[in-house]
Amino acid sequence: MMGTLIIQGWNEESQPTINNVAEALERLTSLGCDLEAGRCWLEVPRPAVGRPALVARLFFSSADGDEIRIDLPMMQGCRARTTLGAPIDLLLEDFDKAEIDSLGNLRLRNGRSVHAVNFVTVRFPGPWTDLEEAIIWLTIRAFKAEHIFLRRHFDVVRIDYSILHIMREPNVKDLARYINEHIGDLPRAEGKPPFGFVSIPKIQRTLDIAGIGKVRGRRRNEVA
Repeated sequence: MMGTLIIQGWNEESQPTINNVAEALERLTSLGCDLEAGRCWLEVPRPAVGRPALVARLFFSSADGDEIRIDLPMMQGCRARTTLGAPIDLLLEDFDKAEIDSLGNLRLRNGRSVHAVNFVTVRFPGPWTDLEEAIIWLTIRAFKAEHIFLRRHFDVVRIDYSILHIMREPNVKDLARYINEHIGDLPRAEGKPPFGFVSIPKIQRTLDIAGIGKVRGRRRNEVA
């Protein structure tokens, strides 16, 4: 038994590479998975109270017990068709524990069957400007959350924009002070001058684009 193989459903720019159930099954088939002999299902982790579900995972378990997990791109919900072919919009939570057959038909927990499931993915803007990326980088450092939001790929450290939405900033003025104290020290490409002063409105707009919200009553080192 090889354990669980984890596949990421987005690229380095946090753009989806798997946009529907059919593409996920094609990926499994390309890895040699026998969809008819194994079991395939979806899991949607329960979000924090008051927040919508944005994360889902597709699992495949072979007859030998080997398992593959596909971490799907962030999504707001799914569009599908009923057994009669009528289009239907569903919440992501509706797909938790849904069973998937080899043809891409899904049986939901409530007994309903749907097919042709397409993900309504959350798209991230890009490319980011050097200044916007510097603001996000220093926001992560202000939270002391590099272990959560930074990913190393072939010795290059990148920001994982796909999960920035779990961060909540309690005080933008304090964050702006931290950013302006450190942004001039960030390394830049040869020939480019150091970053200068960054206004609070610019910081706020960047946080909004990245999906980082504001919340009162928490210390900055609490990210979820």
